[in-house]
Amino acid sequence: MEYKDLIWIKEQLTLSLGEDFIRAIDSYSIDGVKRSELRKREKRAHPLCDLWKSLSGSIRFFNDEGIVRDNHNVKILYHLAVVLKKCESLVNLDRILFTLKNNQQFETSFHELRVAFYYLNLGYSVEAVPEVNARTPDFKVVTNESEVLYVEAKQLEDKYNKEDSYWDIIVQKIIAVLRKYKKCWQVQVIALDRYEKINTEEIINCVEDYCKGSEINEVCLNFDKFNIELRCVGEWGRVYEGEAIIPLLGNINIKDFKSQSTKSDYYKDANYVHITKFLKVDMKDAIRRNIKKASKQYVADYPLIVHVGLPPQNHRIIFDITDGVQYEMLSDMERNFNKINAIIVSSNLTSVSNGVRHKSLTETIIPNFSPSVELPHSFHFDTDSMLTGDVEKSGVIEYGYDSKSVMKAIEHGLYGNIISKISRDAKSQVRLLLTSLNMLRLQLVSPSLKFKNFDLPIDERNLSDGKNVKVVWNEEESQVFINGKLIDNDAQHTDRV
Repeated sequence: MEYKDLIWIKEQLTLSLGEDFIRAIDSYSIDGVKRSELRKREKRAHPLCDLWKSLSGSIRFFNDEGIVRDNHNVKILYHLAVVLKKCESLVNLDRILFTLKNNQQFETSFHELRVAFYYLNLGYSVEAVPEVNARTPDFKVVTNESEVLYVEAKQLEDKYNKEDSYWDIIVQKIIAVLRKYKKCWQVQVIALDRYEKINTEEIINCVEDYCKGSEINEVCLNFDKFNIELRCVGEWGRVYEGEAIIPLLGNINIKDFKSQSTKSDYYKDANYVHITKFLKVDMKDAIRRNIKKASKQYVADYPLIVHVGLPPQNHRIIFDITDGVQYEMLSDMERNFNKINAIIVSSNLTSVSNGVRHKSLTETIIPNFSPSVELPHSFHFDTDSMLTGDVEKSGVIEYGYDSKSVMKAIEHGLYGNIISKISRDAKSQVRLLLTSLNMLRLQLVSPSLKFKNFDLPIDERNLSDGKNVKVVWNEEESQVFINGKLIDNDAQHTDRV
């Protein structure tokens, strides 16, 4: 990202949201606020306040040092600015901008904008439908041949946001330990369960035990309820002028609690604490509830597509939820799903991935094979990944990859689509997935196969040595080639979801 990009973000957001609103966001400050009042103040603040502060800080840093220092928050604002720019042609945009400025509705409105962006990017005309009643869908989409379909956007919420203050306390305790033992460390804690079920003292004691020991470079520890990663990022007492020694952590952001000791243009005695809060979406209940709501918001005799936005979370949960949606689609076909043509499951854009491909990792189209109304013939999903040919009997899929990126994805648990090809109506698809077992899975989607999986004979070592993967399949088996070499024996299909 360049300096001109930072200025463009500022100008675009000011143009879209208005000078008065941006002035209010820019003036937000917690300086002088008592600690006892800080949490209340932050809860009342609009989510853009913290994001805008990061943007302003990056601009000041460039003016002082001539170096562009972007971060996770700036990238979120960049996404928002790009979406708002594209949505200038959205009919009734003001309806969404009004709710976007409400701190309680920001995430939901951001999701709606991303959904509108998706269809505008496909070249269709999009209208934000006025909310006449509870049965009104969110968007009306008109194809280039004047055929109509409707779109409903559903954003799932974090059910455990009341735990935030408790995690703040853990962060402060870890920082106290690092300062006590004079450690310039990056500490990442990944909670695998709710706060109340985790022995927080065990986390603190674990960090302290390593602080007492010999110097470390990097340590990864796995426990029953949480994982901890410790990484040395500098020397205590040394001043790092103009060096960004604290790496950006954005690979599995569910909920971030961060602290680093910095002073304008230099780092000294730096530490960085990052906690990934456990976030569980009750999969079956949430899917069933939201699909039931969406099925009531259709317009008779017109197709309906539902976009389900998940809270920012790690990709293993997204992978499991997508499997759950497929199961619900097949088991409840004649009830809530028959009015829906497809469900698109996507993670929040504020979840930044360092994995293989951000878009494919966080977005999956799940078709309904027998909807009550078919999609218009002039409508198609993403043309960049258009599938040609019949997937049911045989096929070939091939892609090049960077082995370092794949190893990084495995290291950080980024599971999901590596590559996917879809037909015009998404009823036929080929997906190559990286599963939670660190292996490849070929999934074939079609009206007769439904969701058919091949677990491929490949492991981490195979992926680390290659640059090109080619998968060949027929009705009963699949073969994997890496750099032209056949890997082990044929893979047999494992199940039908």
